[in-house]
Amino acid sequence: MKRIKSIIMMLLSLALLLAVLGCSQKAANDYGASKPSDAYVMEKEYYDSDAIAYNAVYQVEVDPKARKSEANNRQELEEVERKVIYNAALSITTKDANEFYAKVIAYGKELGGYEHSYTLNNYDSYTLINAVYKVPPKNLSAFMKFIEENGEVISSSMNSQDITESYYDSEIRLTSKRKTLEQYYTLLKSAKTVEEIIYVQRIIDGITEDIESLEGLLRYWNSQVDMVTVSITIRQEISTGSQRKAITWDALTLDDMGYLIKRGFYSVANSVYSLFQWLIIVLVGYSVIWIGLAIVLFIFIKLRKKNIAQKAELLAKKKAKLQETTTEEDPKINKLTDK
Repeated sequence: MKRIKSIIMMLLSLALLLAVLGCSQKAANDYGASKPSDAYVMEKEYYDSDAIAYNAVYQVEVDPKARKSEANNRQELEEVERKVIYNAALSITTKDANEFYAKVIAYGKELGGYEHSYTLNNYDSYTLINAVYKVPPKNLSAFMKFIEENGEVISSSMNSQDITESYYDSEIRLTSKRKTLEQYYTLLKSAKTVEEIIYVQRIIDGITEDIESLEGLLRYWNSQVDMVTVSITIRQEISTGSQRKAITWDALTLDDMGYLIKRGFYSVANSVYSLFQWLIIVLVGYSVIWIGLAIVLFIFIKLRKKNIAQKAELLAKKKAKLQETTTEEDPKINKLTDK
């Protein structure tokens, strides 16, 4: 009986011990689950254009207020100054393109603008100017009105691009990346092994590259927002032919005739003299070739004459031999041959 009671007591003690251990494990899990609400842990190895995130090997805790700050910044986006890029284009015809463009330049400077690019093309019957001018957005209307009032407008256009959301989103990302970069510089100082130093430095290099890219993008956007790009094409007016030219006597004078005759004579004489000079240059300059050709031609003619003489001599011998043979065989044939 005592033995049974001792076994029951041991089982009850074991059950109680297991219950205590189970409660402790549950409390630990509850504590671990509630911890991220107090500190935001970034655990991915890579980062992208929207946020910086890192591997769980190096857990960098960020103040949860930073998350609220980003949300507040987006909420205030509609209340800040809008970022709009304006572009305009004008095509003008005028009687004097150079004079008109000089007026445009002078007026543009008064408005705080400047010349960005300029191209001038002078053709036989007209002049064409292509230019790009920068003016502050507040003076765009006045600048375009001045051009339209002083020239004949062929075409006019203006377009805009609202980059407000992209601009301030990039600013928020830039601020976030700068703060994260500071944290990783702090982490780099506490790195103990070479592997840790290389790992953190690689992340720092990536963040730095992103920061430089965002800074360049914001600088470009600022330059586009601060000044409007105006493309100007100025074409000098061309005569349409509707006005007939007056018919006037336009004969050559005696002096002009004498001048043209003298010029023609000298021109022909110079051509003949130049031809003679080049003939001498060719003969003397290529004399070695001419001499070689002459020697080859001389040998060829000499051999040809010798060959002809040999053939003639051989033919004469054959003819004489044939005559002798025929004379001996038939006197009648000999007589025919003599005839």
